[in-house]
Amino acid sequence: MAKRVRVEACQEKVQKLLDEGEFYTAQQMYQTFTFRFVKRKDYESAVALLRIGVNALLDHNQYHSASELGSLYIKQLDAGDRALDDETANNISSIFEKFCQAGETTLQEQNKFIREAITWSRKFRSDATPQTHPGLKGTVAYKGCPRFLVLYGDALMRRGEYAAAQEVYAQGGHVDKAVGATFKFASGLPQSDLDLALCRQVLFFLSEGNLKLANAAFSAVDEALFPAYKAPLVNFCKFLLLTLEYHAGDLFASLRTRYRPSLERDPALMKQLDKIGHIFYGIKPQGDMISNLLSSFLA
Repeated sequence: MAKRVRVEACQEKVQKLLDEGEFYTAQQMYQTFTFRFVKRKDYESAVALLRIGVNALLDHNQYHSASELGSLYIKQLDAGDRALDDETANNISSIFEKFCQAGETTLQEQNKFIREAITWSRKFRSDATPQTHPGLKGTVAYKGCPRFLVLYGDALMRRGEYAAAQEVYAQGGHVDKAVGATFKFASGLPQSDLDLALCRQVLFFLSEGNLKLANAAFSAVDEALFPAYKAPLVNFCKFLLLTLEYHAGDLFASLRTRYRPSLERDPALMKQLDKIGHIFYGIKPQGDMISNLLSSFLA
C-alpha cells in the first residue's frame, strides 16, 4: 500500500509537466524518481513508475522519450529479478503494441523495445518453450518468450518483412503464422524460386531442433504450392525430414552434397544446414574446424 502511494505521488508531480507539454523534463523526472527507488532497492516501485511513464509518454506521442524509459523499464525488471508472469507479459505486450500504433515513424523504437524484452526473457525457460526433437546431439539456444517473438513476427508481417518473419515465428514455435509468412514471402518470388520459400521455413524450424513443426510447415506449404511438380528443394526437404527422423547422419551429408547447386541459390540455407548438422548429429561446422586448426598452429 505504501509503495503504491509513493508511486502515485511521483506520478502526480510528473503529470503537471506532461499537461504543460514539458515532455523532456517529464522524462528526466521519471528517471530521477526511478533512481531514487533503485537506490533503496525498491525495484517494485521503480518498475511500476516506469511502466506508467512509458505509457504516459506514448499517449503524448513522445516516442523517443518513451523508448528511453522503455529500455530502463526492461533493465529494472532484470535488476529486480522480476518474474515473467502474465501481468508482466501483458504490460510488455501492451507497450509494444502502442509503439506499433504509430506505424513506420517508430520502427527503430519498436525494434529496440521488443528486442530488449526478448533478450531479457531468455533467462526464463517454461513449459511454453517450443519442444525439441528427442536425441539431439547439440544444444539449442532458447530464443526468448514465444509470446514476444510472435508479437515481433506480427509486426514484421505488417511491414512486409516476410522473410524475417519466417525466422522469428520459427523461433517462437508458431507454425500457422510461419506458414502464413512463407506464403507471403513466396508471393513475391518467381515460380522458379518458390521452393526457396519452403526450404527456408523448414530449415528455420529445424535450426530450433523442432522436427515436428518442420514437418507440419512442410506439409502445409508443399500441398498448397507444389501439388504436382516437385521442385529440387521440395524433394530435398522431404528427404531431409526423413533423414533426421531416422537419425541417418551419413545420408545427411550425402543430401547436402547432392543438392548443393540448388541450396547455393540462397547462401543462408547452407548456414542453416551447418546449425542443423550440429544440433542433430553433433557435426561441427566446417568454419569451426578450420578455426580450431589455425588456433592449434598459432598456439
